[in-house]
Amino acid sequence: MATDGSTRVRASASGTSAPDVGSTSAWTDTVLGEVIELKRGYDLPKDRRRSGDVPIVSSAGISGWHDEVKVDGPGVVTGRYGTIGETFYLTGGFWPLNTALYVRDFKGNDPRFVSYLLRIIDFDAVSAKSSVPGVNRNHLHAAPIRVPPVEQQRAIGEVLGALDDKIAANRKVVAVASSMSRGLARRDAAAGRDCTLGDVAELVTRGVAPRYADDGYAVLNQKCIRNGRVNIQLARRTTMLPKAVEKVLRRGDVLVNSTGQGTLGRVGPWTRDDVPVLVDTHISIVRVDPARADPDYVGTLLLHREADIEALAEGTTGQTELRRDALRALPLRLPALDVQRGVAIHLRSLSKLMDGREDEIERLAATRDELLPLLMSGRITVKDAERRVEEVV
Repeated sequence: MATDGSTRVRASASGTSAPDVGSTSAWTDTVLGEVIELKRGYDLPKDRRRSGDVPIVSSAGISGWHDEVKVDGPGVVTGRYGTIGETFYLTGGFWPLNTALYVRDFKGNDPRFVSYLLRIIDFDAVSAKSSVPGVNRNHLHAAPIRVPPVEQQRAIGEVLGALDDKIAANRKVVAVASSMSRGLARRDAAAGRDCTLGDVAELVTRGVAPRYADDGYAVLNQKCIRNGRVNIQLARRTTMLPKAVEKVLRRGDVLVNSTGQGTLGRVGPWTRDDVPVLVDTHISIVRVDPARADPDYVGTLLLHREADIEALAEGTTGQTELRRDALRALPLRLPALDVQRGVAIHLRSLSKLMDGREDEIERLAATRDELLPLLMSGRITVKDAERRVEEVV
C-alpha cells in the first residue's frame, strides 16, 4: 500500500476529472493494521495547558488549546474511551489526549481517506465490553477492511472532504453571527432596567403528553433542541391537537429543555408559523408579551443564558427539573421597548442567516453520510458522487 508520492491526483477540488472507482478489481482485502498504525494519545493535565492555537483533541473532538504541537498534521484522531468511533481530521499540528487514538503512521496511505475509512469500521465489534465503552488498538488493527489504490483514496477523500470543508465554513459563519447577535442584545441591555422573565412573559408552561402515532402533527422533544436551534426532523408525531390551544407553538416562542442532566437548559427559538407544532412535557414554552418586550430580543438573551437557566435546576442527578416558577424568576435587564424593537430588526436578519447556513449544514451532512458507505465500498464512482454533491451545493 506504499506510494512514493509521485502520483499526480486529478480530483474534484481541482476542477478536472477524478479517477474512476467504479471498478474494485484493484482494491485490496486486508486488515487495518496493514494500512495504518494507531497509537494512544498523551496526558495533558489542565494545569499544564498553556494558551495557544494548537488544538487539544479528545475522544469527543477539540476540547481545548495549547501552545505545543505533539503530533504534526495532517492527522487523524479517533475515540479510544467514552465516545468511541468518532473520528476527526486535522490539517495542522495537534495534541491528542490519552482518551483517544491517533494515526502514528499512515504507511503511505492518504490521511483524509483514512479518516473516512475509520468512520465505517464497526467499533462496537472490537470494543471492550464494560460499563465504560472502550476500544483496544490491537483489536482495531485486526479489523478487516478493503482499500483502493492511493490515487483513488485521494479522489474519495477529496470529494467527501469538500462536503466537510463546506460544513466547517458554514459553522464559522454561524459562530460569527451568533457572537454578533449576543453582542447586539447585551450592548443595550447593560443600560436597561432590571426585571424577571415572568414580568414580560404572557405564558410559561410545559408542553403536552400526547398519544403518539406514525403520522400527524409534530411533537418536539429534548433531542430536537441543540446548539440554539430547533430540529423538527427529530420530532415524533400525534394525530390530536391539545384542547389548550395556547400550547400550540407560535412564531416567537422560546423553547427551553426543562428535565434531565445534560439537556436541561438548552434554548431554541421557534421561528416558524406554517404548521401546527407541539412540544412534550420535558420542554417549557416561553411566550413573551409583545406589549411588554420584544419576543426576538428576549429570545436572543435567553439563547445566551443557557448556563444560568441550567443552574436553576432542582433535584438529584438524572432527575433534575426546571420548575416554571424558577424559570419565571430568571432575572433580566431590558432596555426601553423601542430600543429592543430596533435591535430586533438586526437580530432577525442574523437569525435568518444562521437558519439558512444550518439548513445547508444538514443537507451537506446528509449527503456525506449517504455517499460515505457507497464510495468506501466502490459501489459508486467519484464522478457519480461529484454530480450528487453539485446537486446539493
